[in-house]
Amino acid sequence: PVTVAGLKVGRVKDLKLVNGEVLATVWIDRDVELPEDSRFVVETLGAIGEKGVAVKLGRSPKVLKPGQTIRGETSPGISDILTSVGSVGVRTRELLDKFRIFFDDTTVADLSSTISGIRSIVDEAQPTLKENLARLDTLLVNLSESSRSINKLSGSGADTLYAALRDIRSGAKSLRSSAERLDSITTSLARIVSDLSRGKGTLGKLLTEEELYCRLKSLATQMDSILMDLRKHPEKYIHIELF
Repeated sequence: PVTVAGLKVGRVKDLKLVNGEVLATVWIDRDVELPEDSRFVVETLGAIGEKGVAVKLGRSPKVLKPGQTIRGETSPGISDILTSVGSVGVRTRELLDKFRIFFDDTTVADLSSTISGIRSIVDEAQPTLKENLARLDTLLVNLSESSRSINKLSGSGADTLYAALRDIRSGAKSLRSSAERLDSITTSLARIVSDLSRGKGTLGKLLTEEELYCRLKSLATQMDSILMDLRKHPEKYIHIELF
């Protein structure tokens, strides 16, 4: 379906491959006018993988005309989010290596270099985590809606589908928990690095942050566990296509 604010206003008529890209032809109800700067986003509408085109209305006074071609967008699903958060987990391992430099070598030159490296990782990780936490919240809402719909069905097929949905929700919640913890840690690191850079702290102060170091190590292990689970059981995270 093609929707505007959740309301169905059309459907996808045709899909074809053109120069390595997918060209979608959509039919829109005659009485619906879409601003020229509207965005067409391909989204996963539910936990079981059904796709749809969500129109994000623009503000242009001009409206789209029949036959116009515009570039569409895609909205990431849980597998994309998992990959993104997983990459932050890899960066966390790099950050752990930076901390090991503190414990193994305390020269002023290394201290300056390491602070710069940690700042770079934190600055890169925080926006990614904030964005993915918001995406996961939206995903969990969609999963809850799908769960309520499936709960109205009956039969062994519905039971199997409900069980699969329950596993997907569990995976999404686990991923959100990990992302939330990583966000908390990067915030703490940003504060420590900022204090050190302004001369408020000392190397000795940072070395006493053993709890933070242990949390980082624990989180890296947890991220490894989630990524390993994805490789072994992709069906828990990747949508199921129904034919």
